[in-house]
Amino acid sequence: MRVRKSTLRPQALSVLSSLFEFMPTRAQRRMVEILEGAIRNYATIGVEKTTYDSIAKACKISRPLVQHYFKDKEAIYEMSMKYIRANFQRLAVESIKKQDDPKQQLEQYVSALFSWAKKFPLHAKVWNLVYYYAAVDSHIRQIHTELAMMGHDRITSLLTSGIEAGVFAPGEIRARAKMIQTLYTGGLVMVTSEDLYVDSETFRTLLVRSCLQLAQQPLPAL
Repeated sequence: MRVRKSTLRPQALSVLSSLFEFMPTRAQRRMVEILEGAIRNYATIGVEKTTYDSIAKACKISRPLVQHYFKDKEAIYEMSMKYIRANFQRLAVESIKKQDDPKQQLEQYVSALFSWAKKFPLHAKVWNLVYYYAAVDSHIRQIHTELAMMGHDRITSLLTSGIEAGVFAPGEIRARAKMIQTLYTGGLVMVTSEDLYVDSETFRTLLVRSCLQLAQQPLPAL
């Protein structure tokens, strides 16, 4: 019997480890292959036109096997959201770990968004769709809120470290963390959906500077 070689990239295996918190099993590897196939479909033909058959074709497996791992299309989409977000967070955390200075850590966290979008363009494209579905579907909105809160908590932690080190302004930590998150989220939408007036690297630099300003300056009184 011929053993089918896994099509998962090393990055995907790393994300699997963060999702399942241990070395992924063969079944979990297959689940991520299905998620990657679904993401390719979402990015090329749209969520509504994505079917069990189209996902199975993209993964080169049978439709019943897709259905074995995911009971319905909604379950595939929800797990795809979590998988995409985990992939970004993995890159961001790897970037942060390379730095000891809180200021540089925040710079790397914001910059990681651009690196992720460039390295995984289909993931970034599909993530843009999440904003639409979160606006019209309360369940997707709840999931998106929970995932966004994870990023917000990470920025809050970076700001707290910077305040303790004396490089960031004290006070209104969670408010400033949300504003920083809003800035780079808007940056992602612009980079992936617009023809910018400047090149992407210049835009990245401007966005990083703006986020640092939010971290280093007290918020004005309301």
